[in-house]
Amino acid sequence: MEGRKPSFVKDSRKIYHAELTSLVSGTHYYFCVGDSLRSYTDEMSFKTLSEEEPFSIRVVEGGDWENTSDSMLLAKKAGTLNPDYVWLGGDYPAISGIKDFKEWDKWLDTYDEAINRKGFLVPFVMAIGNHEVLGGYNQNKNKAPFYFDYFKQGGGKESFFSLPFGKRVRLFILDSGHVSAHDGEQKEWLISELSKYKEVPFKAALYHVPIFPSLRFAEKDVFYRASEWLAELLKSSHAKRLFSQKSYEGKKHWLPIFDRFGLTVAFEHHDQTLKRTKLLKAGMPHKEGTLYLGDGGWGAEKQYYPLQGLFRPYFSKIKGNIHFFWLVEIEEKQVTYKAIDAFGNVHDHFKQLLLK
Repeated sequence: MEGRKPSFVKDSRKIYHAELTSLVSGTHYYFCVGDSLRSYTDEMSFKTLSEEEPFSIRVVEGGDWENTSDSMLLAKKAGTLNPDYVWLGGDYPAISGIKDFKEWDKWLDTYDEAINRKGFLVPFVMAIGNHEVLGGYNQNKNKAPFYFDYFKQGGGKESFFSLPFGKRVRLFILDSGHVSAHDGEQKEWLISELSKYKEVPFKAALYHVPIFPSLRFAEKDVFYRASEWLAELLKSSHAKRLFSQKSYEGKKHWLPIFDRFGLTVAFEHHDQTLKRTKLLKAGMPHKEGTLYLGDGGWGAEKQYYPLQGLFRPYFSKIKGNIHFFWLVEIEEKQVTYKAIDAFGNVHDHFKQLLLK
């Protein structure tokens, strides 16, 4: 295997990627990394997903995981819950991590210490966020060097892809306008993928900027106009930050697709608050609708009060100023979601029946 030295890394390291195929379900694999000319690592291991009954997967999900003391505490708590997988929704380790490889070293060390317990590796899947991209939005792939060069996910060619977790679970990883637009190629791909896997009981989307934000506005409606007027009255510039163009684009291009193919749940981030919507179709409560969970909060600096809870009736739970992650327990006929903080406190709990 031949490694490659990324131009943005200032030491002598090389990055190696390996694809493992023909693995057997429910099997522990043990390995070391190294070569005969130097040395080998300690023995490490991972376990493939079991296809035995009863079916059960435990996932830790979160986003906006920066290098802070709070994020370390959250990671340690997440590790004690023995997840099978970790799903992450963008913004790691911080804005400086776009250029500074030492920030990524620190972030990966935290993951290894807290989640990978005693050499047992827990796989993670990462959606792209604005902190991974120079310029944040509407950029080329070469503006997101670490995301594409460190983590060759889905083949490493696109920022959107899908992955199976057994026969009952499919995860759709999306790019909320960072290096791929909501519309165009990604939209066509999303329609094709959801159509292909429409019979899968648990279909989840993972992306950064929320369609139903808890803090920002997705439309310039009467509520936004009122906040803009108030900001002008108070001589404040905050109203300009409150409108989210990417939330608007997600609602326009993705929401009808989610509704059409019966997406089970969408994991959203970016606003760094705790939110859970009702089951929704076309933005309205519906017993067979999609659940929207968010919005990040893995140790990043806390933002403003989640003021959308004052205006929007589609929220079941909305809360600010806490750091947390979601524990997702997927079984054959139901899914349980728990919002958990670094001390193990459960701030929200919800069970969703699977329709198929």
